Amino acid sequence: MNMMMKNAQILKDGTYVKLDRHGKMTYGTMVFIRVMVVNEVAFNLAKAATIAVRYSAVRRQSEKKPGEPEPQILDYVTQQHKLFICIATAHALQLTSDWLWRTFSGVVTDIKHGKTDSLPEFHALSSCLKAISTSDAALLIEQCRHSCGGHGYMMSSNLPLIYSFVTATRTYEGDYTVLLLQTARFLIKAWEQAEAGKPLTPTVSYLTKYFKDGRVPWDSTSEGIVNAAYGVAAGKISACVKSIRNRVKTGLSYEDAWDLTTVQLVAAAEVIT
Repeated sequence: MNMMMKNAQILKDGTYVKLDRHGKMTYGTMVFIRVMVVNEVAFNLAKAATIAVRYSAVRRQSEKKPGEPEPQILDYVTQQHKLFICIATAHALQLTSDWLWRTFSGVVTDIKHGKTDSLPEFHALSSCLKAISTSDAALLIEQCRHSCGGHGYMMSSNLPLIYSFVTATRTYEGDYTVLLLQTARFLIKAWEQAEAGKPLTPTVSYLTKYFKDGRVPWDSTSEGIVNAAYGVAAGKISACVKSIRNRVKTGLSYEDAWDLTTVQLVAAAEVIT
């Protein structure tokens, strides 16, 4: 009788009873899949980059100078530019995936102790990271395929299979736009909390600094670049909030005002990722 009754119960008379925390518990399975998807696309981008680099090291084409042997196409700066971006992004996505998994493990531990406070933030994080990682990976795997010329379109290269697998991840378990709008909803709530002087979760704590200091001066150091990115993100969130509120003032419902601001909201969610 106690099987599978941790988060919901079926009484003897057949009545279904869900616990108070049941609504948030449903996030658990969704975010787990999204965490795994980020890991998968990182691995597949790395595979595509490896194939393209190896091909570029073997393939020779065009004399640079008359009478000289044809160089490896990897020696061309344009080819390096294509592939180095893919390699760097594969590493970045893998590091992101590792961090996401560690964070997810911490959230699961909290859930086991009955704490669900960290779930909304992690839901927003996993949503935007799943959306951006799948989109970027698909784009760069296609770039790897292009960098192999006609050979990249042959099934024997394995690139068409990798590409078809990763492009599908952009849609299942949450479409790109839908997921970014879920993140945007979290960002708007965070903005309202910052306005009210309430404490914020770690990933959006920069909003408090934005309210305190306003415009962020440019600084070319690593820390300065990060702060500038925070400033851009805060500015885009601010623009969304103003747009929604201005539309509500004209007599629109909040839902209609939100719908008319969705393009800006998606852009704001993209920036914070």
